[in-house]
Amino acid sequence: MEIDLIAESTDKLTLLAGEVKWSDKDLYYETKLSLDRKCANLPFTGNRQIIKAVFLKEKPTQIFPETIVFLPDDILQSIT
Repeated sequence: MEIDLIAESTDKLTLLAGEVKWSDKDLYYETKLSLDRKCANLPFTGNRQIIKAVFLKEKPTQIFPETIVFLPDDILQSIT
């Protein structure tokens, strides 16, 4: 199993799990489902909350509220 990004909060109560898709196709739904399956099988989560994020090249046509979507501008704004 491969997840592109895993980060742990400083208080160790929350994990951020993310997948990155750099494509001109709208792969959000497939990527979200894949991330859901992977997160359900992570052996080290314990009782921690998991925040799911998908990093995409372009905005998808539909976004599900339980998954955060990051676009290139979101990342660039956070580092400038």
